[in-house]
Amino acid sequence: METEKTLLVQQQIMKQSNKTTNARVRWTFRNHLAMHLANNRGKTIQDVADEVGVHRNTISRWKNTEYLPQIEDRLLAQICFILNVEIYELLELEQNTK
Repeated sequence: METEKTLLVQQQIMKQSNKTTNARVRWTFRNHLAMHLANNRGKTIQDVADEVGVHRNTISRWKNTEYLPQIEDRLLAQICFILNVEIYELLELEQNTK
């Protein structure tokens, strides 16, 4: 079910980005990770990496990028579950009007 939601959101984002030039998907993982760690004192990036099933360097790389990295749907769903956010909160469509 969660994967279906993920696919629907990705399709909506792609439709919108095809209609607008220079549209990008903003990756708001950094903000949500910071809130998650603040709300779960003592939890580390390593703990989050273990829950998602990736290396801690991957979490750090995701934290330091603004735009959506290449990522599997399964991982997106897992990240949303762990951070307790909806997919649309994690991914935002940014439109450049240049």
